[in-house]
Amino acid sequence: MISQGQSFPKRARLRSRGQFLQMRNGARRHRCDHFLVVWKAGPPGPARLGLTVSRKVAGAVGRNRVKRLAREVFRRSGELLPPAVDVLVIAQRGADRQDFSSVWRQLREAFGKISAGSAAGCRP
Repeated sequence: MISQGQSFPKRARLRSRGQFLQMRNGARRHRCDHFLVVWKAGPPGPARLGLTVSRKVAGAVGRNRVKRLAREVFRRSGELLPPAVDVLVIAQRGADRQDFSSVWRQLREAFGKISAGSAAGCRP
């Protein structure tokens, strides 16, 4: 059984199409080598993650692997993100061929930018 600290509960996810579409308006962006990270202030509560991995990136196995890796980085990096922020991670071509350390480095850098922007008084 998964302990509470290792789960990825529904309240920590962007789940509906409307939530993903809201990320278009007024959101900030950070481009990594293989990811585009978009963030915006969300409702009160913990930070939430949305993932987009299209068929252009990889087949089903590769897409699922990219999503698993991105969720794990998000889960382990909770201390970097401010509360009440929605984060959308969009995988780019080649993301399926990255190892965990590369995904970790890229997404942690992006999450650090989100945190720095929030700490500097800028609302993400």
